Amino acid sequence: MPDLSSTVSSLSKAIIGEATKIGGDLWSKIQQASRFYVRAYTQALIDAAGAVAMGDMTPDEGVNSAKAAAFFFHMMVAQATEATLAAIQKFFNAVIDTLGQAADSQPWKVSGKLIGKPKNFDGSDSKKSKDVSGIACAATSGHPRVCLVADDKTQGAQIVILEDGKLIAGDFVRLIDDSFANTPLELDGEGVAYADGFYYVIGSHGRPRHEDGKKDSAEINARVKASSRIFRIRFASNSIDTKTGKLVSQPDLASSQLLTKIIRLMPELQPFVDKPLEENGLTIEGLAVREGTLYTGFRGPVLTDHRAAILSVPLGVLFDNKTGDATLSAPS
Repeated sequence: MPDLSSTVSSLSKAIIGEATKIGGDLWSKIQQASRFYVRAYTQALIDAAGAVAMGDMTPDEGVNSAKAAAFFFHMMVAQATEATLAAIQKFFNAVIDTLGQAADSQPWKVSGKLIGKPKNFDGSDSKKSKDVSGIACAATSGHPRVCLVADDKTQGAQIVILEDGKLIAGDFVRLIDDSFANTPLELDGEGVAYADGFYYVIGSHGRPRHEDGKKDSAEINARVKASSRIFRIRFASNSIDTKTGKLVSQPDLASSQLLTKIIRLMPELQPFVDKPLEENGLTIEGLAVREGTLYTGFRGPVLTDHRAAILSVPLGVLFDNKTGDATLSAPS
């Protein structure tokens, strides 16, 4: 059974905090109103008594005035009671919202293994994924949803099926088989997108952080080459078992290495292409596809005036040998 102590503790703190806030606000308002109510009632009694003493009221009129003051005092107390009940209802609503949010935030169960860094050359054995960097699904609502997830330590992407509160780890789709000195190289997949029947997976297109202590330029260049690709993936209808995530038939794959050439033609990006990340070097961190255009978001470089770079390229240019213009935007 999972340890719920941390969840219970956080819920308790949230509920107590809400109660303290609402209770403190309410008590402050009641205190302020009570002083006004008592003063008004007392002043009404004093005025009535003084009027009787001065002969401006008969004793019966004074009694009736006192009764009227008492009636209004009771009405004001009733209003305070109503405010109290409203505050209590507000507190209950806040507690319900807190519990609802907690239910929604519970971790999903994972059935099967999300694949991470390979343990052997052919990738038949791997570590458990710890570096998931992107996921995209063919549908945005309902279940089950067929999705593709990327771990940046692998050579591809993995099919996952999303059920309500559950993720089913399916088959792995190998996208590259690059290696150096009999060691598999990472695709370093940093983004996944879905549009118009296709999944897209993009590598970082950047140099390793701190060069990972590697001094061999041939190895560094091989790693950069392995990660400098974009893949377009199409699964035929009914080619994935939505209960297990297993492939019934292989997908259609298309690969493009044109983005690096396009990046080198961009005056604002070109100086950072061959630099590692810690030197403000170029590396891709995000991907989106919409209306026939692929958008890449860059973690680096950070441009002048602290601007982030977004490069948009027509899909036809990358995959279908069509002509078109790439556009660099750098919102501040």
